[in-house]
Amino acid sequence: MLVSRQDGFRETRVVGRLPRLQMKRTLSSQFTVLYKFLLPVFWISLGLYPLLRILFDAHIWVDFDVVFALCVFLAVHIAIDHWNNFPLKKVRRDGDFLYVSNYVKEVKIPMSNIDHVKKTTGGYWRIPRRRVIVTLKEPSEFGRTIKFVPSGENRRDDAIGRSMPFGR
Repeated sequence: MLVSRQDGFRETRVVGRLPRLQMKRTLSSQFTVLYKFLLPVFWISLGLYPLLRILFDAHIWVDFDVVFALCVFLAVHIAIDHWNNFPLKKVRRDGDFLYVSNYVKEVKIPMSNIDHVKKTTGGYWRIPRRRVIVTLKEPSEFGRTIKFVPSGENRRDDAIGRSMPFGR
């Protein structure tokens, strides 16, 4: 019999054994909010502020090349953030389920729905460099793939094998 409680613990009762409390373990980095929201806002505002000053201040005169370079800067950073950082999720796990959140809603995914897990590292332009991609057998509300940045304790090179306990 499983009993859910609001404090993040689950009580599991098995016949013939004592009850066992399982706490949800956070697998994703606490800096996911920074990567997903704050860094994109910083980079976009870094390019948008001078562009708006150039366009709306009558006392500033700049060549078209500068305006074009700022527009390219903004477009590149928006594209990189859209592809790279916006799909990041907060991921927690207990014994039987993976809890995936986009900071608006949380979805409970059974561990049996995980097809495979892959660790990736990016180039010099990608912040953060390490990612974990969980591919599901059946799509969830967030799609078939769940991307997250592993927490500091899960950053070893063998993170999938030992530190990322997905029941494999």
